[in-house]
Amino acid sequence: MIKRTDICTTVNLLLKSKYPSYKTYGHEVVEGFDKPSFFVNLVPNTISNESVNYKKYSYSIVITYFQDRPNEIDNLNKADEIQALFGYHLKVGDKLLAITDFDYEFVGEYTNILQMSFEMEYMEYNQKQQPETATELNLKVEKR
Repeated sequence: MIKRTDICTTVNLLLKSKYPSYKTYGHEVVEGFDKPSFFVNLVPNTISNESVNYKKYSYSIVITYFQDRPNEIDNLNKADEIQALFGYHLKVGDKLLAITDFDYEFVGEYTNILQMSFEMEYMEYNQKQQPETATELNLKVEKR
């Protein structure tokens, strides 16, 4: 089973491999963070039971990039670099999770903060315990 924390850890490690001097934060940090840095959030889109044994998960990975000073060229370069870094799949443990969509926008009071979003989907097999198999059958036949 893939844990949500495993997905976040994988994303943080990927960003750290490309940008070793940048810190990554979760949404619990609201002030006093270093710049340049990334904020990473995992947003559930859909968690649905596809059948008795399969569950479908769909998440958005939202990465917000805070620069030390506004620079549009740097923002656009980061969007391209991070899109290439993630590619088409995210390897979490021994599983490859499909990245289906990439999007970015500029947010904040002055619309100068880059926010990227990756959509990802995967299915998990939830094998239920098999019921016990009968090992003997008692049959009583009566004649009337």
